[in-house]
Amino acid sequence: MNRSLKNKFSLDKNTFFILLLLLVALILIGTLVSDEYATTDADNIDTKEQRYVALNTRTLTYGLDGKIVHELKAANIENFPVSGESFITAPELFVFNQEGAAEWVLTSKTATIDKNRVLTLIDDVEVEGILEQSILKSIKTSKASINLNSQDITTDKKVTIIGQGFQSEGIGLTGNIKNQTAKLLKEVISIYDPRLLKESKNNE
Repeated sequence: MNRSLKNKFSLDKNTFFILLLLLVALILIGTLVSDEYATTDADNIDTKEQRYVALNTRTLTYGLDGKIVHELKAANIENFPVSGESFITAPELFVFNQEGAAEWVLTSKTATIDKNRVLTLIDDVEVEGILEQSILKSIKTSKASINLNSQDITTDKKVTIIGQGFQSEGIGLTGNIKNQTAKLLKEVISIYDPRLLKESKNNE
């Protein structure tokens, strides 16, 4: 009887150790597999994959006084919440003055807006003055950045400026579209045509 109990106890003890070893092995295997998957996922995940896409959009931005500031039309907008960036296809941005009239329209093939509200226009960039009395009629370049808060504009590319009675070309530009100021930085060539200036004044 005692021998039988002893054998049973030994058997149970052996079984317990075997099960314990199996359990430890399963835990180790599970940990290794989890680590492997975690590493693979971390290597392959692109945070920009978390995105929101909108087609044929029209977005209005208002100031604290309730007046419209910007109107953005686009064929496609991809917004990435993690980085705070938006990628835009065929943007058309209208900038309004204090009287509520559209003063400028900015267009390009593509554009980006970062979390600081800096709009970067890319390819076939044109900033066009809509109002007839605008001193600056258009600014053309291949790439330009506009701070939507201050309306400062900058570029280091070749630029063509057309205004009332003149046309200028150069490399690089700083200015402000709200104040209708633009300064070419280097290699500036300007053509003045008094006839165009006279025509502009007659149209006012």
